[in-house]
Amino acid sequence: MECFQKEFPEGGALSPEDRMVFVKNREGRIVATCALWEGDHLGETRGRFHWLAVSDECAGKGIAKALFSRLFALACELGYKDMLYLLTGTWYYPAIGMYLKMGFEFYRGERSPFKKQSNEQFKERNEKAIAMIEEKLRERKKKN
Repeated sequence: MECFQKEFPEGGALSPEDRMVFVKNREGRIVATCALWEGDHLGETRGRFHWLAVSDECAGKGIAKALFSRLFALACELGYKDMLYLLTGTWYYPAIGMYLKMGFEFYRGERSPFKKQSNEQFKERNEKAIAMIEEKLRERKKKN
C-alpha cells in the first residue's frame, strides 16, 4: 500500500484496494497477488500488469491465469482500449511462457522504453534477450 501511494496520486479512477487482487488459501494466508496500475510506455499512459506473484506451494495450479483473467476484466471496466503491458526479466522465462499463452507478445518496437538506452542499444539487446528466452522455453518444453 505504501508503494502504491508513492507511485500514484490521490484521486485516481480506482483506489489501491480496487486495483490489487489477492488470493488467500483456506487458512487465510495470501498466496498470490497481481495489480493493474498505470505506467508510462513510450510517453503514453497505459494499463500495466504489475507484481504478479504466486507462492511456490501454489505454482502451477492456474492461479496466475485466474488473476490475469480478473485484471483483464478490470481493464475492460476501466476502458483501457489499447494494449496492456507488463515488464519482466529474462530470468522469469517460465512466467514469460505463460504470458505468451495469455496473448502477450514481446515488444520489438524501434523505440527504447528505457531512458538510459539508445534505440539501437535497446533493439540489439532486446533481440538477444528474446532469442535467449525462446531457447529456454523450447528446452523447457522438451523436458516436459
